[in-house]
Amino acid sequence: MTMPKSAGELRGRDPGGMYEHMIAFQRQLMEADAIGRDVALKTTMDGVTSIVALGMGGSAIGAEFASAYLEDRLPDSPGREIVLQARCLLCSDP
Repeated sequence: MTMPKSAGELRGRDPGGMYEHMIAFQRQLMEADAIGRDVALKTTMDGVTSIVALGMGGSAIGAEFASAYLEDRLPDSPGREIVLQARCLLCSDP
């Protein structure tokens, strides 16, 4: 397979539109950052000692972003492949 010579040729090889999704990702991150900065929370983090975020596969990326943002305020870094020893108190089924 040869490398595409133009963006048009690349798009022609991309029937699922992943190229456009990749281009839009930076804009979406910037928009999400702006939305997050404008949020006025009515609660505080006073007394919070632990945060647990669960996700499988790509769903864990939100926890990775939050961890990077809060790294100077969290005592531990996130772990992958953690086995939870507690029961599920709140479960949802899509």
